[in-house]
Amino acid sequence: MAARSALAILVAMSLAGCSTWKPLTKAQIAPTLTEQRPTRIRLTQPDKVVELRHPTLHADTLCGVTETPSGKITNAIPLNTVESGAIRQNDRVMSRVVAGSVVAVSMAFLLGAILTSGTKIP
Repeated sequence: MAARSALAILVAMSLAGCSTWKPLTKAQIAPTLTEQRPTRIRLTQPDKVVELRHPTLHADTLCGVTETPSGKITNAIPLNTVESGAIRQNDRVMSRVVAGSVVAVSMAFLLGAILTSGTKIP
């Protein structure tokens, strides 16, 4: 039971720790969309924050899909209404830390299982 709990915690850590939101200024949004083609962008407007999936830029309008409780809808947001943005970006350092932690904890569980089973290590 403890092994399952530890495994669930490690999986949750690895999913949460491998990417972060990279902030963008208003001036960086359009070039980032055309050069990096992110799969998601978070846009901050004066009254709300909107996350677009598969964003594209058409003239001065940001287009993409927004997920709502009732389903997916296509959104078009004028760039002049956006104050700032952020894109999802892989965090290589955190990914390595999490991977190292997973290996270390796995080895500790394996060693603990061997020591408590009475099996002799050659």
